[in-house]
Amino acid sequence: MWSRRHVTCNLVTARHIMKLQNKIWLGCAVVVAVVMSIDLTVGYRDLQKSVHDHASEDARIVQGLLMATRRVYHQQFLDSGVALDSHTLGFLPAHALGKISQDFPNWLNTGLRFNNVSDRPRNPANQADAIELQDIAWFRANPTATDRSQDILDAQDKSFFHFAAPIWIEPYCLKCHGERNAAPAAIREAYDQAYGYKVGDLRGVLSIRVPTDELRASATQTWLEGVALRSMGYGVLLLMIGLLMQRLVTRRLAVLEAATQRLQQGDLQVRVDERGHDELTALAQGFNRVMQSLCVHELQVRESTLLLRESEAKYRSVLASSQDGFWLANAQGRLLEVNDAYVAMTGYSRDELLQMQVADLKVDESQAQMLAYLQAVMAGKVGLLETLHRRKDGNLIPVEISATFNGVEGGVFSAFVRDVSKRQETESRIRQLNFFDGLTGLPNRSLFTERATMALAQAHKNVASAALVCLDLDHFGHINDSLGHQAGDQVLVRLTERFASLLNRDDIVARPGGDEFLFLLAGVDALQAQAAVDKLIQGVATPLRMEGQAIAMTVSVGVAMYPQDGADVDALLRAADTANHLAKKAGLNTVRFFTAEMRQAVTQQLALDADLREALARVEFVLYYQAQVSDTGELLGAEVLVRWQHPRRGLVSPAEFIPAAEANGLIVPLGQWVLETACRQLRQWAQVPALAGLTLAVNVSAKQFQRPDFVALVQAVLTLTGANPQRLKLELTESLLVANVEDTIDKMRALKAMGVRFSLDDFGTGYSSLAYLKRLPLDQLKIDQGFVRDILIDPDDAAIAQTIVVLAHAMGLAVIAEGVETPAQRDRLLALGCHYFQGYLFSKPVPLAHFEALAQSTTHKD
Repeated sequence: MWSRRHVTCNLVTARHIMKLQNKIWLGCAVVVAVVMSIDLTVGYRDLQKSVHDHASEDARIVQGLLMATRRVYHQQFLDSGVALDSHTLGFLPAHALGKISQDFPNWLNTGLRFNNVSDRPRNPANQADAIELQDIAWFRANPTATDRSQDILDAQDKSFFHFAAPIWIEPYCLKCHGERNAAPAAIREAYDQAYGYKVGDLRGVLSIRVPTDELRASATQTWLEGVALRSMGYGVLLLMIGLLMQRLVTRRLAVLEAATQRLQQGDLQVRVDERGHDELTALAQGFNRVMQSLCVHELQVRESTLLLRESEAKYRSVLASSQDGFWLANAQGRLLEVNDAYVAMTGYSRDELLQMQVADLKVDESQAQMLAYLQAVMAGKVGLLETLHRRKDGNLIPVEISATFNGVEGGVFSAFVRDVSKRQETESRIRQLNFFDGLTGLPNRSLFTERATMALAQAHKNVASAALVCLDLDHFGHINDSLGHQAGDQVLVRLTERFASLLNRDDIVARPGGDEFLFLLAGVDALQAQAAVDKLIQGVATPLRMEGQAIAMTVSVGVAMYPQDGADVDALLRAADTANHLAKKAGLNTVRFFTAEMRQAVTQQLALDADLREALARVEFVLYYQAQVSDTGELLGAEVLVRWQHPRRGLVSPAEFIPAAEANGLIVPLGQWVLETACRQLRQWAQVPALAGLTLAVNVSAKQFQRPDFVALVQAVLTLTGANPQRLKLELTESLLVANVEDTIDKMRALKAMGVRFSLDDFGTGYSSLAYLKRLPLDQLKIDQGFVRDILIDPDDAAIAQTIVVLAHAMGLAVIAEGVETPAQRDRLLALGCHYFQGYLFSKPVPLAHFEALAQSTTHKD
């Protein structure tokens, strides 16, 4: 069997080689034929050109001879002094050349013709024919041309090379062709025309015609003789090229062909000879490289097959242990394979499932959805489908299906199916947390805003009014502190139940957080809103029994009316919050409706916020400096205080814009500007010996200090400005420190490591705990001016000041008092042990120039 196949392959190979040989011979013949045709064509063209060149050369020789004869003969005639009359007229060159041209054929009968011709001849024999008239016209149009030539046929169809050269009027020509009255008498008597020429005019042309028939016939004969010789030479060349190709190409290709046949039979070890340096050698090398690659590939295929089998086994193992269901189905949706998880998920046995369609597990309304999903997957639109499965016991379970389609062998769907019951429950809980208060179950601010927006839209449609109520429980923190947070939570739940019983069906209640409640009272005017709020206040005031105690509470309430106080929920919330804030300031159990005065205050606040933003952009702020001195009067440095130089209002008090900046968050960029400006000033003072030892105290707001990158910002400012960190003192407030003790300590230690100093501002006004106060890397405590102001008349203030001094000394800290305005205050503080002061007694806050003048006139220490 193998031998017969081998013989058949050899026969096929022989036929292929024979065809290749025929193609090579045919290709060589075509190439030789093309080259021969080009050679003969070029040779014929060159011979024809030589005919033209020969005729042109003959014509130019005749032209040169005739023109030289004409000029010399004419000059000799003029110089001889021979009288010009009817007997000597024939000696003129024009006459003589005409007679020479007529007599020339008697001496050399080659068919060569020449003559002087003109469009205004005096001798009819010199009249230009049609071709010569064209030449005359052409030379007049091209006066710089020296000759013109062309091939023509005469009336007997004989071919000539026609050559024409212009004859221009020269000065000596004017004697006969100038003005008639100036011409010789013999000329005037003999001729009536050809007068009036000027130097440079065209008189006519020298016409020379060389016959070319015999030249062309001779050239053609020469070409035909060359054709025979070239044909023999090209035949020999074809034979040599064919034999060479036979040896160099066909035989080596036969080897490659045989190797290819062995490859087709499965022999991957076959190789061919690579000797040589030509393209066939490169082909042989390429063949051997391919064979080597095939061997490697076969080995890789074997390894891949083994790995694939192992992977398939692992795949089946993974599917068997997967928590997600898995199935295979054909293109018609018939289940072909399922894993154990899918069996458990559906409640059907494996055999039952393999008799079912994919859509059989869907409830009626989701079957069409499933079929549409499979069609989309088949079209390449891969995605997820959430649908319902009906278990064998009839229960419905939500599932998520992720399917793919493989179009090989009729097409197969593969899908993972996940039971998402728990996930949906989690999402429901998350939604509950996102939109509802976890304690009371009331809507939070987000959901309240959404529902209130719809309620206001309905009110607008019905041209009705509404009220938005902001209710805060007064001193609710006391309940948490005394009874515990669990009791406080129960109070909020019980109040929520009371509110529900006091509201109408269309009213909306929400708990944004803490002890605050929001209400949207639909379809009420101001009087009705007041009545509804009174009911809410009464509901809160009714005592609650908690752990055997009766708890009675009061509330602060702010009310904003729609549409006069705001056209949308956000505007009403701002208005109600403003009214609520004023209610708290007015006292307990107070209600405030939003008024025009409040609106004006809000408007002013918004305007102030806008001005502050512009002021930051335009850098309208300046720093003032209040001196800090020792008990000996030495100037230690200053506290920098920011002032706002308003372009219209002048210098604005910090008491007006600092709270606004704290409220709108602009205190952060403002504080950053103050810090950078102060550090730049420290850098400038470092260059002045009298000012180099001064320190600057910079106040840091809570919002500024609580930024995660505060330490990095301070370090960047110090690096940018080049300020000495040991000359920088940051003043922190007690309220800032208690917000996040550990974070505060970490930041202070990081800055302390750089050399920055710290002062605790307004010490004694807050709720500092000694437990953590001793952990803070402070350098100084600052006695608040509230204790200094009445230190001479209020024993309590004096006692507090003394306590602060004793505490500072015990902790190894310096202490400075601010607000010192009289020598008596200074002396009392000095007696208590305070040795550093700040206040009007020493200097008011002054601009930079005033402070520098003060510093240079006052002693200070490093």
